[in-house]
Amino acid sequence: MGCGLIQGTLVAYYFGTADDEVRAATDAHLISCKKCLSAYLEIKRHAEAPADEAPSDALQARLRADIAAIVQPPALARVRRWMAGPVPRYKIASVAAVLVILAALAARESAPQPEPLAGTRLDTARTSDGNAGAY
Repeated sequence: MGCGLIQGTLVAYYFGTADDEVRAATDAHLISCKKCLSAYLEIKRHAEAPADEAPSDALQARLRADIAAIVQPPALARVRRWMAGPVPRYKIASVAAVLVILAALAARESAPQPEPLAGTRLDTARTSDGNAGAY
Protein backbone atom coordinates (compact mmCIF):
# COMPACT_ATOMS: atom_id res chain seq x y z
CA MET A 1 0.00 0.00 0.00
CA GLY A 2 1.18 3.47 -0.82
CA CYS A 3 1.33 6.48 1.46
CA GLY A 4 -1.92 7.90 0.07
CA LEU A 5 -3.86 4.75 0.90
CA ILE A 6 -2.23 4.34 4.30
CA GLN A 7 -2.93 7.93 5.35
CA GLY A 8 -6.60 7.35 4.49
CA THR A 9 -6.77 4.47 6.96
CA LEU A 10 -4.82 5.94 9.88
CA VAL A 11 -7.88 7.16 11.80
CA ALA A 12 -9.59 3.76 11.50
CA TYR A 13 -6.29 2.12 12.44
CA TYR A 14 -6.04 4.28 15.56
CA PHE A 15 -9.63 3.59 16.69
CA GLY A 16 -9.28 -0.15 16.03
CA THR A 17 -12.01 -0.32 13.37
CA ALA A 18 -9.69 -1.20 10.49
CA ASP A 19 -10.03 -4.60 8.85
CA ASP A 20 -7.38 -7.21 9.76
CA GLU A 21 -5.80 -7.02 6.30
CA VAL A 22 -5.70 -3.22 6.36
CA ARG A 23 -4.31 -3.29 9.90
CA ALA A 24 -1.49 -5.67 8.89
CA ALA A 25 -0.63 -3.59 5.81
CA THR A 26 -0.66 -0.40 7.90
CA ASP A 27 1.60 -2.00 10.52
CA ALA A 28 4.09 -3.04 7.85
CA HIS A 29 4.01 0.38 6.19
CA LEU A 30 4.39 2.38 9.41
CA ILE A 31 7.55 0.47 10.25
CA SER A 32 9.20 1.52 7.00
CA CYS A 33 7.73 5.01 6.34
CA LYS A 34 8.67 7.87 8.67
CA LYS A 35 6.24 10.28 6.96
CA CYS A 36 3.20 8.06 7.59
CA LEU A 37 4.41 7.23 11.11
CA SER A 38 4.63 10.92 11.98
CA ALA A 39 1.12 11.44 10.52
CA TYR A 40 -0.16 8.58 12.70
CA LEU A 41 1.55 9.98 15.79
CA GLU A 42 0.01 13.40 15.05
CA ILE A 43 -3.47 11.81 14.88
CA LYS A 44 -2.75 9.96 18.11
CA ARG A 45 -1.51 13.13 19.80
CA HIS A 46 -4.66 15.05 18.83
CA ALA A 47 -6.96 12.22 19.85
CA GLU A 48 -5.33 11.73 23.23
CA ALA A 49 -4.70 15.39 24.05
CA PRO A 50 -6.61 16.67 27.03
CA ALA A 51 -9.31 19.05 25.95
CA ASP A 52 -11.29 21.64 27.83
CA GLU A 53 -14.42 19.66 27.14
CA ALA A 54 -14.10 15.98 26.37
CA PRO A 55 -16.54 14.53 23.83
CA SER A 56 -19.35 12.50 25.33
CA ASP A 57 -19.39 8.73 25.22
CA ALA A 58 -22.32 8.86 22.79
CA LEU A 59 -20.37 11.10 20.41
CA GLN A 60 -17.33 8.83 20.55
CA ALA A 61 -19.52 5.77 19.89
CA ARG A 62 -21.19 7.52 16.94
CA LEU A 63 -17.80 8.51 15.51
CA ARG A 64 -16.52 4.94 15.80
CA ALA A 65 -19.68 3.62 14.13
CA ASP A 66 -19.37 6.14 11.29
CA ILE A 67 -15.73 5.23 10.73
CA ALA A 68 -16.53 1.52 10.84
CA ALA A 69 -19.31 2.00 8.28
CA ILE A 70 -16.88 3.71 5.92
CA VAL A 71 -13.93 1.36 6.44
CA GLN A 72 -15.61 -2.03 6.86
CA PRO A 73 -16.72 -3.79 3.71
CA PRO A 74 -20.41 -4.70 3.33
CA ALA A 75 -21.65 -7.91 4.92
CA LEU A 76 -21.82 -9.74 1.59
CA ALA A 77 -18.16 -8.94 0.87
CA ARG A 78 -17.15 -10.18 4.34
CA VAL A 79 -19.06 -13.44 3.79
CA ARG A 80 -17.44 -13.93 0.38
CA ARG A 81 -13.99 -13.32 1.86
CA TRP A 82 -14.78 -15.76 4.70
CA MET A 83 -15.88 -18.39 2.20
CA ALA A 84 -12.89 -17.81 -0.11
CA GLY A 85 -10.32 -18.63 2.56
CA PRO A 86 -9.07 -22.09 3.41
CA VAL A 87 -11.64 -24.20 5.20
CA PRO A 88 -10.47 -24.81 8.77
CA ARG A 89 -12.24 -27.22 11.06
CA TYR A 90 -14.16 -24.56 12.95
CA LYS A 91 -15.83 -23.39 9.74
CA ILE A 92 -16.90 -26.92 8.89
CA ALA A 93 -18.12 -27.49 12.44
CA SER A 94 -20.11 -24.24 12.48
CA VAL A 95 -21.79 -25.02 9.15
CA ALA A 96 -22.56 -28.56 10.31
CA ALA A 97 -24.07 -27.26 13.56
CA VAL A 98 -26.32 -24.86 11.68
CA LEU A 99 -27.46 -27.64 9.34
CA VAL A 100 -28.22 -29.96 12.26
CA ILE A 101 -30.26 -27.26 14.00
CA LEU A 102 -32.19 -26.51 10.82
CA ALA A 103 -32.88 -30.22 10.24
CA ALA A 104 -34.08 -30.64 13.83
CA LEU A 105 -36.40 -27.66 13.50
CA ALA A 106 -37.78 -28.97 10.20
CA ALA A 107 -38.34 -32.44 11.67
CA ARG A 108 -40.07 -30.95 14.70
CA GLU A 109 -42.42 -28.93 12.52
CA SER A 110 -43.29 -31.86 10.24
CA ALA A 111 -43.78 -34.46 13.01
CA PRO A 112 -47.42 -35.40 13.50
CA GLN A 113 -48.91 -34.02 16.67
CA PRO A 114 -51.18 -36.34 18.67
CA GLU A 115 -54.76 -35.22 18.60
CA PRO A 116 -56.60 -35.03 21.91
CA LEU A 117 -59.35 -37.57 22.39
CA ALA A 118 -62.66 -35.81 22.14
CA GLY A 119 -64.91 -36.31 25.13
CA THR A 120 -62.37 -38.42 27.06
CA ARG A 121 -61.39 -37.43 30.56
CA LEU A 122 -58.53 -38.93 32.48
CA ASP A 123 -58.62 -39.54 36.21
CA THR A 124 -55.60 -37.56 37.40
CA ALA A 125 -55.84 -38.92 40.95
CA ARG A 126 -54.80 -42.39 39.78
CA THR A 127 -51.44 -43.56 38.63
CA SER A 128 -50.83 -43.97 34.92
CA ASP A 129 -51.51 -47.76 35.22
CA GLY A 130 -54.88 -47.11 36.78
CA ASN A 131 -55.66 -44.55 34.13
CA ALA A 132 -56.15 -47.15 31.46
CA GLY A 133 -59.88 -46.93 31.86
CA ALA A 134 -60.86 -43.50 30.82
CA TYR A 135 -64.46 -42.59 31.61
